[in-house]
Amino acid sequence: MYWFCLVSVVIWMQVPQNYDVRNRGSYWKSTSRSLMRKYLSLCRREESNLYNARNRWKIIYLTLSETGRPERNGSPPS
Repeated sequence: MYWFCLVSVVIWMQVPQNYDVRNRGSYWKSTSRSLMRKYLSLCRREESNLYNARNRWKIIYLTLSETGRPERNGSPPS
């Protein structure tokens, strides 16, 4: 997901070049900060979602593997 954010930012940085040269500076100044903030927060949110999903699967796997071994839980194996 990180590379997607990077590519989209690079593509978006090419957009203001299509506007009138006289308006380009003011357009860039007014929109660059807010849009960059939105992009970065989106990237951070996606990365944290991926991280949380990985941890969730790790926790599920560990709990399943622990419950599969009764001797680990303190009860003697039947």
